[in-house]
Amino acid sequence: MPPSRVRIYERTGHFVLQWWDKAQKRNLCERIDGDLVAAITRARQIDGRLEHFRSSGVGVQRAEHTLLVERFQADLRSRADAGEIDPRTVRRYESASITKLLDKILKEQQKIDRHEGDVVASHIRLGHHLADLRALAKRTWAKQLKAIGLSPRVARRYLKIAQHWPNEIGLNESDLLPRLPPDLLEL
Repeated sequence: MPPSRVRIYERTGHFVLQWWDKAQKRNLCERIDGDLVAAITRARQIDGRLEHFRSSGVGVQRAEHTLLVERFQADLRSRADAGEIDPRTVRRYESASITKLLDKILKEQQKIDRHEGDVVASHIRLGHHLADLRALAKRTWAKQLKAIGLSPRVARRYLKIAQHWPNEIGLNESDLLPRLPPDLLEL
């Protein structure tokens, strides 16, 4: 018996299943790289879900970036617990997450606001954190900046500072950094 709600289209080298999903309120499709029997089997599965649950369960809503990062890190932790990957890999990925970078940026901004330590060094570190954030966030960079209360124009200025200074300020062998004034206005 053919599926009643799922249409099967033959394309060059594959099949395409198409159906209306009431839960998603749109047409959904799925590519089947196999023969006609595989396409019919999958179409029957989707048709059964549409009939019994009113949703195919295929078209998942777009997830926010932070949710994807959390799911990815949870998967990495479970793989590390199973011994598939090294636990250091999990720590490396966790340290590179956007939320960690946002926390680091906010801490550097707080240090600058309290005039704690070397303000110039904090500005340089802030620039490097923003460069890392821009590399990770890509299209959501402006949104992430807005979340921490930083304008894109100011962030670009920090990026310029970060381009001209080494990444590890504490290990800088030059004696220039200790000779810099603690306040930017004195530069």
